[in-house]
Amino acid sequence: MKIKSEFLKFKEYIRGITSVNTSIFNTENFLFLVIFLSGLLCIALGTISFAGWHNHFPILIKISPKLITTYHNAQLNFIILGIALIALISRFTKTLFFLSISIIVMSLLTLSEYIFNENLYTNTLFFKSSIDLNTAAQARMSPNSAISFLGCGVALFLLSFHNLSRVHYFIVLLLGMFVLALASIALFGYATHLQETYRWSKFTPMGIHSAITFVIVSGAIIAYVYSKHISGEINLSSTTPYVTSLFALGLSTLLWAASLEEEIENIQDITSLEGEVIREKIVKKFKESVENLRKLSLQDHLFSTEPDRLWVTSAEIYRKKNPWYKAIEWVDPSFHIQGISPLQENEKSLNLDLSHDLSLQKTLATAKKERTVKISRITKFIPQGVGFHICIPIFKISNFKGFVIGTINISKMLEEVLNESKASKFGFALFEEKEQKQSFFESPNDHYHELNSKKDIIFYNLHWVIKVWPSPEYLKEHTQLLSKLIFFVGVLLAFLLFSTIRSRQSANAQALRLQEMLLESNRHTQELQFLKDLVEDLQTCSSLKKAAIPIAKYCGLLLPSTSGVLYLANNKTKMLRSFSCWGKTSVKPVTFHAGKCIVFQKGNPSHVSGQGYDEPCEHLKKFVSKNASSLNLCLPLTDRDGVLGLLQITDYPYLSNEQKDVFLLPETLARQLSVSLSNLKIRDLLKDQAIRDSLTNLFNRRYFNEALERELHLAQRNARPLSIIMIDIDHFKKINDKHGHKIGDDVLKYFGSLLLQRFRKSDIPCRYGGEEFILILPETSLDIALQKAEQLRKDFMDIPLSFQRNSIKELSISLGVACFPQHGRSTNELISAVDKALYKAKKLGRNRIEAANNESTSTN
Repeated sequence: MKIKSEFLKFKEYIRGITSVNTSIFNTENFLFLVIFLSGLLCIALGTISFAGWHNHFPILIKISPKLITTYHNAQLNFIILGIALIALISRFTKTLFFLSISIIVMSLLTLSEYIFNENLYTNTLFFKSSIDLNTAAQARMSPNSAISFLGCGVALFLLSFHNLSRVHYFIVLLLGMFVLALASIALFGYATHLQETYRWSKFTPMGIHSAITFVIVSGAIIAYVYSKHISGEINLSSTTPYVTSLFALGLSTLLWAASLEEEIENIQDITSLEGEVIREKIVKKFKESVENLRKLSLQDHLFSTEPDRLWVTSAEIYRKKNPWYKAIEWVDPSFHIQGISPLQENEKSLNLDLSHDLSLQKTLATAKKERTVKISRITKFIPQGVGFHICIPIFKISNFKGFVIGTINISKMLEEVLNESKASKFGFALFEEKEQKQSFFESPNDHYHELNSKKDIIFYNLHWVIKVWPSPEYLKEHTQLLSKLIFFVGVLLAFLLFSTIRSRQSANAQALRLQEMLLESNRHTQELQFLKDLVEDLQTCSSLKKAAIPIAKYCGLLLPSTSGVLYLANNKTKMLRSFSCWGKTSVKPVTFHAGKCIVFQKGNPSHVSGQGYDEPCEHLKKFVSKNASSLNLCLPLTDRDGVLGLLQITDYPYLSNEQKDVFLLPETLARQLSVSLSNLKIRDLLKDQAIRDSLTNLFNRRYFNEALERELHLAQRNARPLSIIMIDIDHFKKINDKHGHKIGDDVLKYFGSLLLQRFRKSDIPCRYGGEEFILILPETSLDIALQKAEQLRKDFMDIPLSFQRNSIKELSISLGVACFPQHGRSTNELISAVDKALYKAKKLGRNRIEAANNESTSTN
């Protein structure tokens, strides 16, 4: 069941890759699709060829007689490689480890067979092949194929592990490039008929099918690494010039080596041909020398009357014609010298010391016994030089008559060979039977032992070995420029690729830096503009309360990915209350003492928490972001009077500690807010001082005049009623005289607080002057105004005041009420009407309420 479940998961994964809904133009998805198809192609090609080997169908193995096939053990590896490629992009990554190990083991066993020249039976692991392809290593994959399998196996082995570093991916990329270079060189060799690119020495060549499959596999491995690069998992941009130049250098090196090997093979063939020519020339000299000596041996039969004189004359003729004769001698049956041809320039005749030369005696005895020509071993001459003897027995019918012995100077014979045709461009050396440490003849040409040809010279009983090699001059003349040009172009191309890519990357990096600088500059410009707009909007605010909206707006613009709260402090209690907030994080309004924030405890310009910084403050813990890549900031807002407020920022993007001025923007914002809010606070204070009474905190008479004008205009426009109540504290002068002005001030303060508590926020209580007060009641009819006036009169009487533990019982108020539009349609008319009503209430006995132009509505 588990296997079936995993198979269904894999099926869904493949369906997801090949689904129409998946964008094929997505580079990462496209690369994964390429890898998947490459794996399927490897499995298909390997299975077809493997089936051909198993079922003995040559047509499945070798489609064309001109093409080289791949052995069944290599095809098995290709099937495993295909499965490994599919496992690489699937959920079955664990199987990739074992698949890569099997490929590595098989390739190492094959390479060991080549290195140690041992048969480890890798060709019969599953079945023995019955199809003969006539190669040096039957049924064994080629060495370059084994190396390619090893590279692919190691690359897949590394990819089977998780959390690979950039170095591991770089190694995998190099291995993929190396295999791609080997396969590409082999394909190039097939296209240009350069065998050395796909056949190493006389070993099994890499088949064209294998080369194509290795190109597919290596391309898939490179595509996988590149997919990791474009996905952002790794960054191989810095390694690109090195990998590209190394690939070009490796490709050109392999091509150069193959071309050079081809040239060497050509020179080797020419050297072998020249060795055959030199051997034939030497054999020709031998034959000519033997033929001359045979003619001398026949003169005893043809010219028996004057044998000595004729023999000497003929010998001299042969010696003059062939200067390599050192002497020609006639030996009788008892091995005594009977005749000798004198040396040139009347030198002393050569006497053969047969009694001491045992080797020559053995040669003569063998020649007599076998009645055929025999050639002696190499002999050192006196005073110098080396040579050999050609011994021809003379028989007359069955009677042994002696020998004709020709003494040959090897140096003179072979010097003529050197002077003929191409022999002067080749060097050679001669050895007896087997190659000894020292040759008995060697040409003056310098040795080039890497290129040589060995030929056997077998003539009668003579067995020499000739070793021929090309001279350095000949190599210099005949070495083609192609290999040198390939190597030079490859190195130049690698250098140009490296320089071009590096320069392009440098240009791109510089352009990116300039773009980042430009974006940074634009960002700073935008931030400065936002700060400027914030200051201007705050300057246009008529009060501190109206600053909350622009603060939230511009904090969101300046810090777009953050959330935050701005708290304002109470000057007396130092309590911080939420004033303005922004961002996605939901923040409930909280109030806390300034001393609970670490930034005020330590007196720092800011407090940072998160990402290895300090712990967050208590007021932050409830809504700190869970994002590990963000910070939390607490920035104090202060003025000359002390604590003004607190700027709290959450979700601030985490940046490297190496970045300069990482907190410059929020700190600048905090300073600017401190200045602007302080100015608004001072403005509100001055405004309050201008429109409020300092003793009672009620609006003053000046504000009353402006407010009444405004409210009356609104009442006229909306056709709504408007009432005003004028109040006078009864006998206030007696209170001052009896209890003092301080108690009088306390009475005024109490009455002012009573007005603020008992009336609506839309109502406007004002101190009209002295002990007189006036109330503006928008949208209030006369009846309601009279009710509120009566309630105020009672409230003021019900709460007694005390002075020095003595209650003040004589407190009371008189009230006059007027209403728009009944009692007037202008401010002057209303004020006059309410003033008359108050005067009437005081005249009628005080502690009462009178409406304008009406009878008394309330009594004691």
